[in-house]
Amino acid sequence: MSPFNQWSSFVQNRLVPAQYYRDPAPAEYEKYIESSNFLADINNERATKNDAYAENVARLVSFVMIMFEHDTTVIPKETSWFEEVNGTESLPLRARKLYTEDWIGLRALDRKGGLKFRKVPGEHMQFTNEQLNATMHEFLGPASKKFAAEAPELPLEDAWSQEL
Repeated sequence: MSPFNQWSSFVQNRLVPAQYYRDPAPAEYEKYIESSNFLADINNERATKNDAYAENVARLVSFVMIMFEHDTTVIPKETSWFEEVNGTESLPLRARKLYTEDWIGLRALDRKGGLKFRKVPGEHMQFTNEQLNATMHEFLGPASKKFAAEAPELPLEDAWSQEL
C-alpha cells in the first residue's frame, strides 16, 4: 500500500485495497482503528463490538480459509488465515485476541469443527480444475447433489408487506 495517506476518507472511500490494509505496528494500529472504513469494523477490532458479527460467523457450518503458497496479491499470504504478521514476527490466529476473545465468532466456529485451513500451491485464486472440484466436493457436496427446485417462501414482516 502506498504511504500516501491511506487513512484519508478520500482514499478509504475510493480505493478498495486501502480498505483491506492493516498495519499491526503500534504506531499505525491506532490510525487503522480510527480510520479504516471496512476491515477494522468487520473484524470487530474497535472498542464497541457488534455482537451480530460473531453470532453470524458462529452459525456457519464451515468457514474455509485458503492460503495460496505463492500468493503475491495477499501480502503477507499468512494473513489469509487471519495470522498477524509484523515484520518478521508472526502471531497465528488462535493466539490473537480476535480469536481468544471471539470478536467475530471464529473461536466458537472452531470449537464445533467448522473452521478450516487449506493451503493450495500457486498464485492467488489460481486453482486447477482438480483443486477447485475437490474443494467444492469437500464443502458443498458432489456435483450430482440435488438441491430444492425452489427456495422456500419466507414470510414478510408486517412493515415490509405494508410498504410493498
